[in-house]
Amino acid sequence: PLLHVPYDVEMETLPPVLQGRLAFAVQKLDELVALASGNAVRASTKQQTTKTKSTIGSVDPSMFSRSMPFEERRKLQPSNPKFPTTTIGSFPQTQEIRRLRFALKK
Repeated sequence: PLLHVPYDVEMETLPPVLQGRLAFAVQKLDELVALASGNAVRASTKQQTTKTKSTIGSVDPSMFSRSMPFEERRKLQPSNPKFPTTTIGSFPQTQEIRRLRFALKK
């Protein structure tokens, strides 16, 4: 989405190392045009550092498998309710709830 993003990276004062890595509205639209036209070579793939390339090269197939079957891992995980809820927001305040909250504060 283009909501709440700066207009153009060229209009910003940024260190040169960041300018090629950030995508503001104009750059995002340029990428969409490139994808639509079949020229989907992203700038970020051109700017991969040696460290990134060596990290990618060190990926081993064993990294994609688990040492323990799911059933055994699941037993070790904490139990959460099926439909967890939060108390963000306000609840209806009945007279009894107000009385109990007031008593709790004392």
